[in-house]
Amino acid sequence: YSSNMKDMLESLMRVPWMKRPSAAAMLNHAWVSNTLSLHIKDGKMNQLAMAQLNAYAQEDHVKQTVARLLTDIGLTIKAYKGLENLFAEMDLNGDGTIALGELVEITSKMPGMGPEQVEKVVAKLDRNGNCNVDISEFISALVMEQEELDERLVKKAFAKMDRNGDARVNKKELFTVLRQYSGSLETKQVSNFVGRTDGDGDQKIDYREFMGLFPQVRERHEELDRRIAFAKVMAQAAPKQLTRLGASLTPWTDVVTRHRDELELACGARVLPPHVVAGTKHSYEQGHLSEFEVQEMVNSAVATLRAVPGRQLSKSQKSQKHETKKRRGSGRHGPRQILGLSILSGSRKSSADAQAAWRSSGGESGGESGSGSDAERQPMARHRESGVQQWRLLAEKDLGEKRRDSEWSEADYLQAYLYWMVKVKSDYHWQPPLIEAIAQMREAMVEEVVEVSVRSKRDLATLHGIINEKYVVRETTRFCEVDLPRDARMLPLGTFAG
Repeated sequence: YSSNMKDMLESLMRVPWMKRPSAAAMLNHAWVSNTLSLHIKDGKMNQLAMAQLNAYAQEDHVKQTVARLLTDIGLTIKAYKGLENLFAEMDLNGDGTIALGELVEITSKMPGMGPEQVEKVVAKLDRNGNCNVDISEFISALVMEQEELDERLVKKAFAKMDRNGDARVNKKELFTVLRQYSGSLETKQVSNFVGRTDGDGDQKIDYREFMGLFPQVRERHEELDRRIAFAKVMAQAAPKQLTRLGASLTPWTDVVTRHRDELELACGARVLPPHVVAGTKHSYEQGHLSEFEVQEMVNSAVATLRAVPGRQLSKSQKSQKHETKKRRGSGRHGPRQILGLSILSGSRKSSADAQAAWRSSGGESGGESGSGSDAERQPMARHRESGVQQWRLLAEKDLGEKRRDSEWSEADYLQAYLYWMVKVKSDYHWQPPLIEAIAQMREAMVEEVVEVSVRSKRDLATLHGIINEKYVVRETTRFCEVDLPRDARMLPLGTFAG
């Protein structure tokens, strides 16, 4: 009994009777308040448990006895505590048993659960004949309904019934063990149970058939089997997949290495012997290259890093990519912004803003390697996510899309996993420093921005005549009412409509 209940009972037995509390005071007692609030708060949980008790009462006698066997073997502490707490919630008066009246009160708002049905449930649960449900009877009834039923408990129960150790439980073994938990168990009941449970017709129950009595355990086991089978398929296909991915990545890594060498030479991080670089223009420090040319080298490196090769697309993904490109192409009308004045004007944005601007433009999924989906055009370097999380997100999304294609094989997915690993590594670790460098160079190199509006093809032809192939003004000249100094660099801000 709880301390609150003892206190209430003692107050009701005080002598003389004048010292006993009034009825109104009793209704406000802590035990009454707690019991009522608990019942109201957990009413849905109580009704769910009652539905499970009713389902147990509908089961055949053999399966009910198997539940008693599981309880006897022993639940985990966590599982036992959960059932113990649920029992306490349904024990409305706290006397350690659930009486028929308490179950009737709990089921008063449950359709199809009248007093007669509740009485039948109690009769099924009550093994000692006291017309109440005690904790052991309650746990036996609900043990098979637990979502987190431990498979080790199921294995122990099967091992106990498999008396000769042949990984099969025959009728005699089942009857011998279960008879210890129910003296009313009959051989005909066991025979019928084995006939219903036996899936291969050998008149015995193997472990997989026994596990079918516990759907929640079976589902977890089947999921584990699926993962193991998937891992085996990928392991068998690994040599071929790695060779194919290597063939795709090798030319790309060669280009990335060449970009690295050129940038190291341009920035002075690497120095070659004079006879090797004689007659070449390779260094910014030595005046061979302008800031704009270095910036173009970095831009070229970033573009290469974006376009990671080696992605395999399923038939449906190829179709979706084609439709996306077609939709984008048909939606372009009028002038299209290429470079923003906010970048060229040296507004001193932070490098983080510059990176965000680049990513919001879709840079991280550019090139032929991406599928072009909206999800892939979202910023990759999210502060709330790690690279590993983003890799898992993209890989699982890609796998889900491929599984919808009947012609796609699971054996081909190892290459996709590795592709996304390289792609996310590039987006998270290799590209951001280069993008930041581009933003800093743009801020540092632009002294003045003058916008020139080219309004006709004749003006465009004139402009073509005064600049070289690098968009640099050859000589100081006046164009469209604007004085263009020599060596000024023209950067296109838009295109002509049509």
